[in-house]
Amino acid sequence: MYNRSVAIEYLAEVPLFVPKEPGPWRLADYLALPDEPRCELLRGLLVVTPAPSLRHQLVVGFLFEKLLRYARSIGGRAVVSPVDVVLGDETVLQPDVVLLSPDRLARGGDRITGAPDLVVEVVSPGSARRDRLWKRELYRQTDVREYWVVDPTERVADLQILTEGRFELIPLDGERYRSPTFPGLELDLAALWRELDDPRAAPIPRD
Repeated sequence: MYNRSVAIEYLAEVPLFVPKEPGPWRLADYLALPDEPRCELLRGLLVVTPAPSLRHQLVVGFLFEKLLRYARSIGGRAVVSPVDVVLGDETVLQPDVVLLSPDRLARGGDRITGAPDLVVEVVSPGSARRDRLWKRELYRQTDVREYWVVDPTERVADLQILTEGRFELIPLDGERYRSPTFPGLELDLAALWRELDDPRAAPIPRD
């Protein structure tokens, strides 16, 4: 467990590539940390998670509301960050939104242990490498079935499904995404971008 006489080394950003060998920190160390600064444990490295922007949170709210309705329709559960998702002794992440199908509800509790069925990460300034490279690889290794990466600044979304151990992009039907994993789950990207342009939410500066 973490020795409080040892200085905590937090990183503001992850290295360029996921290392083959993990860093020095483990789950027990992570659980013994103070509440602030908020961070994630990525392959044994403690990486600080900065406060999200308004734009980021509006997108998270839109996606959480959609996944919450869908989860209720199938008897599952949708959870919004911050919540710990323990993917191993070296990795504890806090995805923006997760979806658990009924057969994975046992992974809940004070934290989620093991891979959720679907994970959503909304890209913030400076988090693209973490979301698109590091987390994508960690979710792939732990068999997350679908991974959504949504960039509200560039207004693009990469919706991916795990196929034979690899994440593959799922083509859109116009601006509508239909999940091949969860029957009836759809995401209208045009509606999402309209939400950001709603004058009731203005002004929302570009990040």
